[in-house]
Amino acid sequence: MRWGYTTSLDDAEHFTLGSAMKQHNCRETDLPWLCSELDKLRRPTVHCQYMPRSRDAQRAAIAAQAAAKEGAQQG
Repeated sequence: MRWGYTTSLDDAEHFTLGSAMKQHNCRETDLPWLCSELDKLRRPTVHCQYMPRSRDAQRAAIAAQAAAKEGAQQG
């Protein structure tokens, strides 16, 4: 179970209709949305907090991503 809020649909919890309505009935500010409706609206974005602050940090971030990807492919 996840707690809190996210702005990333990839990190958001998906509910069955019954679970979504149960949550909504307990807390009316939590509005249920169909995943199919949200998927139509999604678009790629980059959050500025994930942007490197310098060229050296950018190179290090790219190298770390490449190493992680290579490790995942080998693992």
